[in-house]
Amino acid sequence: MITSGDRCRRVDHIRKARLRAYVGWLNSQLRKEEGGVRRVSDLRNDLRDGVILAHLVASLGNDIVPGIIANPRTEAQAKENVDRLFRFLIRKGVPIHSLTPKDYSRRPEVLQLSK
Repeated sequence: MITSGDRCRRVDHIRKARLRAYVGWLNSQLRKEEGGVRRVSDLRNDLRDGVILAHLVASLGNDIVPGIIANPRTEAQAKENVDRLFRFLIRKGVPIHSLTPKDYSRRPEVLQLSK
């Protein structure tokens, strides 16, 4: 008999496996970028400032997001990066659904881009 605890553990295992696969894919795309882009290990923290996601956009679309601060030192600079990134994606016609820069800054792992 499968208990609710067994189901929870299985769901958690599947979630962690998907997360590892996503992180692996991100890092494989970032390796294509020149300039020593840092690797992703924790989606929540590593994507928060918009820098890595801007590198991913460059890697996938051969298009540079203008005005990204490479080493944001303050929350305001990180927020500005994310705002610039979202404006860029919207101008390019990338559907971002109902996700806002504020949502992304709080929980970058919820990002869902689909074209």
